[in-house]
Amino acid sequence: FLLLNSLADAKNTNIMLMILCFAPMILLGPVNAAMTRLTRDFVREEPVFLWSDFWDTIRKNWKQSFVISLVQFLGAFLIISAGYLYYTNLHQSWFFVVGFGVSLFMGYVYLSMHFYIYLMQVTLKLTLRQIYKNAFYFTILCLFKNILMVAILAAGVVGLIFLVPLSMQFPQIILPAGILVLLLVAFSLYFFIISFITYPSLQRYIIEPYYRDNPQETAQGAAAAKLEQAEGGARADEAAGEEEADELPEYVYHNGRMVHRSVFENDNETVFDDDPKA
Repeated sequence: FLLLNSLADAKNTNIMLMILCFAPMILLGPVNAAMTRLTRDFVREEPVFLWSDFWDTIRKNWKQSFVISLVQFLGAFLIISAGYLYYTNLHQSWFFVVGFGVSLFMGYVYLSMHFYIYLMQVTLKLTLRQIYKNAFYFTILCLFKNILMVAILAAGVVGLIFLVPLSMQFPQIILPAGILVLLLVAFSLYFFIISFITYPSLQRYIIEPYYRDNPQETAQGAAAAKLEQAEGGARADEAAGEEEADELPEYVYHNGRMVHRSVFENDNETVFDDDPKA
């Protein structure tokens, strides 16, 4: 509402130009993926090497994350443009009221989907179609969590808006401190809050059901499979030895006479004692 109201009140404002000012944010897709991966590992209490893990995630996911950020920008551009159009014409017809409500709902759904998109990208091996489909399902399954995250995000934006007039009064203090807080705290804190709230849902609805259906891919399943393989190898060696023994002739020639193999094997020392040269 604050954004649309400011756009509507501005005179001779070109909304397309204002939105296009944010076009460089398309390049932040790989960075968003890397930040999501780091904060996800913090949530899972796993070891994190900030610098190497950050750049390694960018290197492995830059193509898919760039496409995601491009779609994210285009979708936001269309939704904000539609909301601006309907908002500035609310007084003309009920059609614009309905359209504005639909725009708000689509904005909520689109924003909620992006709470999960980067998390799934760096955690699971999925196609873009699967990522967006699952993200849409999460907007329904995790309704209250999504509302909570939207409220947290809105509170942060409102706080920044109220700090703008204060920074104008004390620019030497507020402006450098605000930029420092944004770069060092706010950006990473935002990703950590999102990962902290969303990862349990991802684990509950996707990760745990998958490993229940595929127990051989868990650590316990892999250990059991390795043990079974070792036991199977031992049984195979034993069977091969039995097969090799079965291939021996039933009677063997010894000291000028045919001796049954069982006698030769069970009384090996006695047979050899009959002929020291054997």
